[in-house]
Amino acid sequence: MKTILYNAWKQIEKVYLRGEICSERHLQSLLFHILNSTDDFNKKYQIRVEPKIRVEPKIKITGNGDLVDQLNGIIPDLLIINGNEIKACIELKYVPYGYVSFKKDIINLSNFWKLKGQSNVSICLSTNPLNGDWDYLNKFTISSELLLVYSLIADKEAYAITDSKKIWSKEFTNLEKAPEYLQFIGAIDGSENPMFYLESNTAKTV
Repeated sequence: MKTILYNAWKQIEKVYLRGEICSERHLQSLLFHILNSTDDFNKKYQIRVEPKIRVEPKIKITGNGDLVDQLNGIIPDLLIINGNEIKACIELKYVPYGYVSFKKDIINLSNFWKLKGQSNVSICLSTNPLNGDWDYLNKFTISSELLLVYSLIADKEAYAITDSKKIWSKEFTNLEKAPEYLQFIGAIDGSENPMFYLESNTAKTV
């Protein structure tokens, strides 16, 4: 998956340099389109776009003894699934003219991480076509091999870029150890060529 996502980011770079990305929703739809048009991706994965998370049973996520928000109600930008497992959670930011407000995204991503591999916790991600409600019989779990993905295009002086590793520290995640993540960066400087690259904390290659 890492290679597929990296190749998608390089395609996004080309589109951005042509001046064709107008908004964060545009970036989201572009990433969806690229992944959904990639054969290697479609052989293994599916995408859910902005599902409003419903966790069953309704539980509280705890970390280091502190009670934090439930996953219920979180709306991730994209989820990548394989079978009935959530393999990756993706958050996007598009502020090429300014700084990234990253704290909420990192908290939400970290809350997914805290539930990885817990088979007793299930999430509804498919709808019932008869009424549009969730299909409560078709449940998903968060894979023990979950990958967190943060993709952002922002001013190169944004904290999420200049201190990209620190935003994954305990100060922002409430995790003792940084999670496994891919952070795709588009660093924008009005006087120089934008730089698109990847920073990661994972050994996963697929």
